[in-house]
Amino acid sequence: MNYLKESMAFYDFAELNQMSTGQIALWHALLDVNNKSKWQEWFTVANIALQLHSGLSESGIKAARNKLKQLGLIDFKPRGTKATAYHLKSLVSQESSEDSVVPSSEDSVVPSSGVSSEDSVVPSSEDSVVPSSGVSSEDSVVPSSGVSVVPNGGVSSGVSVVPSSGVSSALVKRKETKRNETKKSDKSKSTSHKSKRTYSEKDTEYQLAMYLFKKIKQNNPDHKELTKAQEQIWADHIRLMIERDKRTPQQIRNMIDWCQSDDFWKLNILSTAKLRKQYDKMAPKARRDWEQNGFTYGNTPNSNTESLYDDPWFKKRGVSQ
Repeated sequence: MNYLKESMAFYDFAELNQMSTGQIALWHALLDVNNKSKWQEWFTVANIALQLHSGLSESGIKAARNKLKQLGLIDFKPRGTKATAYHLKSLVSQESSEDSVVPSSEDSVVPSSGVSSEDSVVPSSEDSVVPSSGVSSEDSVVPSSGVSVVPNGGVSSGVSVVPSSGVSSALVKRKETKRNETKKSDKSKSTSHKSKRTYSEKDTEYQLAMYLFKKIKQNNPDHKELTKAQEQIWADHIRLMIERDKRTPQQIRNMIDWCQSDDFWKLNILSTAKLRKQYDKMAPKARRDWEQNGFTYGNTPNSNTESLYDDPWFKKRGVSQ
């Protein structure tokens, strides 16, 4: 197998099959390990080693390897308490997939006549393959440094891999992307969890909420009193009506007057949440009733109720009686 050609073929495959970052990271980790084991058909590597090498959790590794197997990229054989055996399937045609192992920084390379750099395998020490940080040839890429390969006595054709802190450039890029996504997620969370506003008795939102509650109590004196927390929730629904639904405080007050005098709606509008939800359903009938009484929609006077128009909120917006 050839490290560079396999990597290039894999990215073409990944684009077509919409693979996740975890699956991509695990495949690269296995490619790196297989390179260090001199492209053995079956090699063994412990989950803890793959966790350090790919940045995935143990459950993430199991999920990713199952998907890689379904895609026909790898095969694996769990071995109980021993390291799992893996087989990496080549994505490159046989003719162009010459074996290429990145030489060790301690090994000398002595080219012979008539043999190209693509076909040469640099011998390494008996028990370890320590790749260098450069590119050995046109078709080979140097993986991360500092990974020792120890022969596994349990499996004749496999090796156990004990990784160090080094990772391939592809994994470094993936971890950098993951860190950036985490930062964005944390920023989004901090933005979405702003402290909730507390409404005072002077706030228009609170006054309108309590105005509705007063009307409800007039219709049903036995209605349960609101807690302080419920008062804040009621006031916040009024805020949403003003800010999101673009209702003016005067329109909200007028709708409260109308719905609490309507035989049907006064039995259904028993909170500001319901007032907001049913506003558009009530508006056509309310408009007809107002026009029949000679009033313009949204400007019905409230001569028999307490006035909110002295509140600074109304003056600031130019709302008048």
